[in-house]
Amino acid sequence: MADRSPELALDKRRSVAVGCRGARADRARQEAELGRERISLLAEAGRRMAQSMDWETTLEAVVRSAVPDLADWASLTTVENRRLRVVAVAHSDPERERVAWELVRHYPRDIARPRGAANVIRTGRVEFVEDLSPEVIGAAAEDPEHRRLLENLNVRHYAIAPLTTPSGVLGALTFVLGDSGRRFTPEDLQLITSLAARAALHIQNSRLYTERSHIAQVLQASLRPRALPSIPGAEVAARFQAAGDQIEVGGDFYDIFRSDLSAWTAIIGDVAGKGPEAAASTALARHTLRTASMLGSDPAANLSLLNQVLHADATERLYCTACYLRLCPVDGGFDAASPTPVIRPPYSCARTGASRR
Repeated sequence: MADRSPELALDKRRSVAVGCRGARADRARQEAELGRERISLLAEAGRRMAQSMDWETTLEAVVRSAVPDLADWASLTTVENRRLRVVAVAHSDPERERVAWELVRHYPRDIARPRGAANVIRTGRVEFVEDLSPEVIGAAAEDPEHRRLLENLNVRHYAIAPLTTPSGVLGALTFVLGDSGRRFTPEDLQLITSLAARAALHIQNSRLYTERSHIAQVLQASLRPRALPSIPGAEVAARFQAAGDQIEVGGDFYDIFRSDLSAWTAIIGDVAGKGPEAAASTALARHTLRTASMLGSDPAANLSLLNQVLHADATERLYCTACYLRLCPVDGGFDAASPTPVIRPPYSCARTGASRR
């Protein structure tokens, strides 16, 4: 018996060592799996944000994708004109999600509150709170109904990260744990700040894109007539469809207007290029021809005047194509006089012709 004791002790130590190695291996596998899940969540969030510039719809999907893997429920709040607005709420329990929206609607968040999303937006710092007691939640309630809603949502731990950009804090991303019994890990907090940084960048880019699109649309509309006139004896219609990106202003233009008591003028033109430079030349071409047509009845002379104006204004080689039509009503139709020029350096104009239409 005495001789076998050392062998038994050695076998026991070996078993313990094997068990420890197995436990460490299991933990390593679990940590590796959690790491892959976090990377996958970030990748999925980035993919969703890249799909659309509609930031509210996109970020609602991102918030929802974080539940329940990262939190039991989450929300995204933005600040607009010093007012807080909850854009998205997602909960692992659909009924609790309804309660969360009820809380948002009946008890809107105040930008002056000392804690929560308002504080994070004001300070630009992450707020992380653990082990909230029922007493603390009760003290934060404004009335019994407010307390009931808060208790129903079972907030135990929360982390709020600011949506920070170079121009300021756009909002806050909130993650809450309670029902699941879990706690946030340091890795979870890193993931939350990474998500917030990506969401902030997406919101900023989307807003800039929307603003540029609006400016481009307004500018493009200003280069065309607001309404087509009604010409006795003729049907007038126009269709304009931009071929490029909506934030790019093109050089296409058209116009039709009464140039004097006995004639109408129709113009279609195109300045080469896109962007502000093309828009400036387009406006110059359209308004120059419109003004010239009010002062003179010769299409070729008016295009020659445009030729001189463009030549004097251009700081580099500029190409502009224009079709100019003067319509004079006659019995049963119109006399149409039109040169067919291609205006290019040195901005030469073709001859004028006339035909019955």
